[in-house]
Amino acid sequence: MRWPEERIRMEMRRLDLKTGLHGSDLAITFNNSSRYLGMYHYGNGDRPPFFTFSRKYFENDDHPDSTLIDVIRHEYAHHMVDARYHGIQERDHGRTWKKCCIEVSADPARLYNVDRARAMRQEEKKQEEQTAVVRSLLTDLHLGDRVIHPTYGAGVITGMTPNSVNPIICLTFSDGVMRRFPAGWVIENCSI
Repeated sequence: MRWPEERIRMEMRRLDLKTGLHGSDLAITFNNSSRYLGMYHYGNGDRPPFFTFSRKYFENDDHPDSTLIDVIRHEYAHHMVDARYHGIQERDHGRTWKKCCIEVSADPARLYNVDRARAMRQEEKKQEEQTAVVRSLLTDLHLGDRVIHPTYGAGVITGMTPNSVNPIICLTFSDGVMRRFPAGWVIENCSI
């Protein structure tokens, strides 16, 4: 599963630290719903509150991580309403829930937007592909390699962060000034 229970709980623990609540301690179940990405079930006398998330979305690689994180935060905001304002009549997507969404950085929108999620996932995949290409090209570069920058001239690679999300190359030029550049930009625009 792309987003197993433990990964969801990690995000909830982060939210617990921010809010002082204990949402990460609640039960998490999964279903095969096509209609709902997630749901917070308010407790009653017979059963404690719990969360449900759809396998169809949390196992599917087509949905961006940012959207799934937002679903977790959305449902966590329902938990906040329940935990902080127990007994309040507003149980759906009203003013109190929206206030809680803002506190946990969730989009205070009632419904999931398929088109926006697709566009975000395409952008994430494009970024992942670009990063993979840059990382593979970085294996040919080494500290001490000489590089010709189109503006600053000759420089030497004095630092690299090839495994970071946004790889950086540090170049030290003949005037002794060190400058940092995105690795993809150096590979595309400099003579190596």
